Amino acid sequence: SKSLVINLLEIAQEAEIYLRPWRIQESEVLSNVFFRTGSPELEPISEIELNRVSNFLLKNPTIRLVIEGHTDDVGNDEKNSLLSLKRAEEVVKYLIKTGINPHRLEAKGYGSNSPLVQNNSEEARQKNRRVTWRVIE
Repeated sequence: SKSLVINLLEIAQEAEIYLRPWRIQESEVLSNVFFRTGSPELEPISEIELNRVSNFLLKNPTIRLVIEGHTDDVGNDEKNSLLSLKRAEEVVKYLIKTGINPHRLEAKGYGSNSPLVQNNSEEARQKNRRVTWRVIE
């Protein structure tokens, strides 16, 4: 049935985060975390990805994460730096709300200082606007 297929898909997506080998200090993009334009406010669709991170943390109680916010290079550096930090903090707040101990989470904002690619097109800038997570323990 259709609901069985959806449930299996959800299980497979959730399992992906546990099966993927992770390395300490290696950043990974949270590819389905979205914010309102120019704002730290999370889009509701982000909850699916953030719940996966929360489940990962609940199943691995000794791990600590750094949540890192990044922006493209459009606009003022100071504003981008602050926006990237506020977005990382919103992700941390969401994870705390799901039951994760605040001492296991840290938020950092890098503004436009760590681009994945050159900011030479809208598609490239979109890749650079991201939130990453990094295991620190």
